[in-house]
Amino acid sequence: RSYQQAVCMSMSFYMAQAGGKVTKDKDNTQQEGNIAWRGDCFTKDGSSLPQNSPINGNNLTLGWFDAGDYIKFGLPMAYSVHTLAWGALAYPGGYSDAGTNRALRYNLRVAAFYLLEGWDPKTQTLVAQIGNGAADHKSWRACKDPWRQDESRPVAVISMSCPGTEVAADTASALAATALVLQKFEGSKSASLQKRLLHSVRPRRCFILRQLLWLQG
Repeated sequence: RSYQQAVCMSMSFYMAQAGGKVTKDKDNTQQEGNIAWRGDCFTKDGSSLPQNSPINGNNLTLGWFDAGDYIKFGLPMAYSVHTLAWGALAYPGGYSDAGTNRALRYNLRVAAFYLLEGWDPKTQTLVAQIGNGAADHKSWRACKDPWRQDESRPVAVISMSCPGTEVAADTASALAATALVLQKFEGSKSASLQKRLLHSVRPRRCFILRQLLWLQG
């Protein structure tokens, strides 16, 4: 029982770390997680990108905040996604016994959609971070505070001219692992999303290899 409780609490933790708008059911109750104190937060993430940025206009409001602050770091987020996904693939019964299958898939989707939106295959550009750590650490206000919704949230990207193989590789593995989890738990119900996730991995893999060759001179 204590292990089941731990799994349930870990799913609630990821839900509490999520950015963007809180999803609601028809009766206006929160759809997932029963995190009663959560509210819409940083719904303008990505708006600081230049108008000519290939990712400008993509929905970057989802994803998970890091630790106790509100920065979205691509590397630890992607690592957390693929670790959570592989745990579900290795021990699916644990999530079923704890009654957290739906919460697991919800959490993976929140992060995966962010990772999908933060990539432009044509220009080989990937979002690696959103937020300013120094400024964020100076504020004790909650992310849902209206006062914080217009604060500056810079977006850092990697590209062929500004490489970052680690975050790119972990992002690719996170998306692939999420697709496998959805395939295992949902079958054909989410076939289109599974296809989109896997389809996005190949160009990222090429991006990673090109960066490694560039770094080797």
